[in-house]
Amino acid sequence: ENQLGVPQKPIYSTLPVVKALLANRTEEENVAYLVGEFLDEDKERKAQEKKAALAKMSPQDRALAPILDQLQHRVEAVEDALADMSAQEKKLAASDKQLTSTSNLLSNEAKKGAIEEAAKMLKMVRRREKHQIAKARATKQAELNALKTAIDAVKKHNLAGVQKAMSELNNMGDQQQDFLH
Repeated sequence: ENQLGVPQKPIYSTLPVVKALLANRTEEENVAYLVGEFLDEDKERKAQEKKAALAKMSPQDRALAPILDQLQHRVEAVEDALADMSAQEKKLAASDKQLTSTSNLLSNEAKKGAIEEAAKMLKMVRRREKHQIAKARATKQAELNALKTAIDAVKKHNLAGVQKAMSELNNMGDQQQDFLH
């Protein structure tokens, strides 16, 4: 059936929603409807787990939970950005290899003139792009380290550590850390 084309692909077989869908679906049920039901139930289950965990916490820890939650979400966003940068770097490296192999295939006469100039300009653009990615990566990595330090400090109720981490984060750039204010 067409509705099951995507869920039956091996790449998706480990997803909880796909496992539940394939285990519980009858022929006449709509796949989109079942996925929606699963997501709603999953959201409700997570909310109940969070509520139960908060009930077990001390009042001080309960007050800090939203801060930890926000910091953790930011950590996940920064880690995703770092993963995207890694993918970009891999694409650039593959493109550089292709450019080098193409350049080596050209005859010496063909390399002269406009083609040679274009290759030089392309290399310059690539170098600049790699530099920008490296700079952004260093910034994101520093932010990630500061966020993890802040999370540890909050968990240990270390106010001085939290203030230091917030100061580091705020010094990294105004666009990055507005979520702490």
